[in-house]
Amino acid sequence: MLAILLFHLYEALFSYPPVYKGVSRVMMLTAVLAYPAWWVISRNRHQWYAMPCKGAAFMFLLPVAFLQQFSPIITAVGVIILPAFFTHVLRGLFFFY
Repeated sequence: MLAILLFHLYEALFSYPPVYKGVSRVMMLTAVLAYPAWWVISRNRHQWYAMPCKGAAFMFLLPVAFLQQFSPIITAVGVIILPAFFTHVLRGLFFFY
């Protein structure tokens, strides 16, 4: 999921006018993103392969954990509405609708 978002971001940066500066913008964004990613991976070197799964699980479980603070009826309605909400959020993030 993150790869699709980064692909669209890089594509937008590369094709934004003036186009001849696209390569430098892509290289700058890569440098800005690469250092924090390297730092996180180097701190947890033995768990680098689990990071995408943990990130996706955190993204989906955060609203559920938030809904658990309310009464059971509000939680039930929220859990029913949550898939539709995620559909719209993911469509907006990855396909820029």
